[in-house]
Amino acid sequence: MSDRPTGPSSAGGDQVWEEIARLLALQIRLQVENQTEAILALSKAGFSPPRITQLLGLSQDTARATIHQVKRRTVRDSQKNPGGTNAGGDAS
Repeated sequence: MSDRPTGPSSAGGDQVWEEIARLLALQIRLQVENQTEAILALSKAGFSPPRITQLLGLSQDTARATIHQVKRRTVRDSQKNPGGTNAGGDAS
């Protein structure tokens, strides 16, 4: 038998997983052009808005507001352009 910790249930394991999550969030943030894209990438990966704000070091509710705005914009744009293509501009 080894006294060496082997997984997240061992002492300090939760801290290791937290550090891994933060490093992966940092990598995502560095690979995308802006904060909104980072928030959306983490959201699509299944992270909750409070967790996203924690991982990216944002102010409270920033991720929730950003996700809401993008969803609202997506719905509005799909209603304006139901065919999914933009044929040279709006007629309005």
